[in-house]
Amino acid sequence: MRMIYWPVIVLASIFLILFVVLNLPVKYFLRTKYPTLEYVSHIEIPVLIGHSIRDDLIPFYHGKRLYDAASEPKYWLEMMGDHNIGFIETGDQYLEEIDKIIEVTESK
Repeated sequence: MRMIYWPVIVLASIFLILFVVLNLPVKYFLRTKYPTLEYVSHIEIPVLIGHSIRDDLIPFYHGKRLYDAASEPKYWLEMMGDHNIGFIETGDQYLEEIDKIIEVTESK
């Protein structure tokens, strides 16, 4: 099997910490917090962070805070649509942004 290496990490419509978006009592049964905000500053390759203002599941500020905390090189994509169709409504722009990041990375 051939492995494909993508020189970019894509985080779209993602939460800061899973506990922040869960209602009681579910969060007390989880063993892992998924602290995305804590980890994002340690990413050493380009990261594309995208989020939609119309996301009805994860608040928009989660995406902005992740972007602010990320190390360079980082890229922001304001997506369209709600949580489940953001990729569809932003499709072409989303793929163009990934292509652009890959081109910049490969030219170095």
